[in-house]
Amino acid sequence: SFAYSNLSVSSSSIVPCQNLFVSFQVRNIGQRNGDEVCQVYLSLKNSTVPSPQIQLVAYNRVSLNVGQTASLEFQIRYDQMGVFLD
Repeated sequence: SFAYSNLSVSSSSIVPCQNLFVSFQVRNIGQRNGDEVCQVYLSLKNSTVPSPQIQLVAYNRVSLNVGQTASLEFQIRYDQMGVFLD
């Protein structure tokens, strides 16, 4: 089992041409060493064009011993936060 804490997002709104940073800690609270795939999803609320309800924008696999904590930071590029039309 794994527990997530200390979620931080660099901005509460999307600024044109500016990347977003998401960070958090994950801790192995189980009884065995293990791997966790930490994932960050994005939802485009109030979008005026069809888009996925949620989309995976970043992930990282971490190996943690029992009781160990890892700090992770993900950079979400500005171009990942938009919808491109043909």
